[in-house]
Amino acid sequence: QYQEGWDYETDHGGVLESDAPYTPYLIPECHCPYPRYWRVQEEVSVGYAGAGNPINIAEIKSFIFNVGPVASGLVVNKLFFGFKHGKAVYRDSTVYMSKNVNHAVVLIGYDDIDQCFIYKNSWGVNWGDDGGFGRIGYTSNLVGFGATGVIYDGSGPINPTPTPLPIIIATPEPEIPLVVTPEPTPKAEEVKDMPKKQLRFAEG
Repeated sequence: QYQEGWDYETDHGGVLESDAPYTPYLIPECHCPYPRYWRVQEEVSVGYAGAGNPINIAEIKSFIFNVGPVASGLVVNKLFFGFKHGKAVYRDSTVYMSKNVNHAVVLIGYDDIDQCFIYKNSWGVNWGDDGGFGRIGYTSNLVGFGATGVIYDGSGPINPTPTPLPIIIATPEPEIPLVVTPEPTPKAEEVKDMPKKQLRFAEG
């Protein structure tokens, strides 16, 4: 789910969320007029050794602490979807198979006291805690499945000056002149045959 985004950042460079805030719906490929900063240099598998192998929680935490966020798959079920997060930690002891993984989040931190990851979801600011964030137990819902981090090239801004959007000026439609056709002046013989009231009007 996140591979296409990294491929795009590899080719074109990433855009900061502060420049282009996230919107939870599909949009066409972004050719937006924002600065392009660092390109993805390397994708790193973090703490995941394939289906059937235990997820290395310590390795994921180490990457988050020393490098940055980690993209992770996980299982979304009715319990997860309907969980009222607040500051609570979501926990589920159900054993899931890798084929059940149906969602992805970004792990941005962890809490060893509560034994959980702190993650950012993609269901809008009205979901979860503090505008789209949540907390999930280290061993719940296969969190950490396919965990992958990225290392940027560190070369600095690729295009630090935003490209302005084209200015479209509406062209007003041409005005259509109002043409008034005067009534024809009656001929002398026509005036002679007019009634008196109409004759006075015709003569002014």
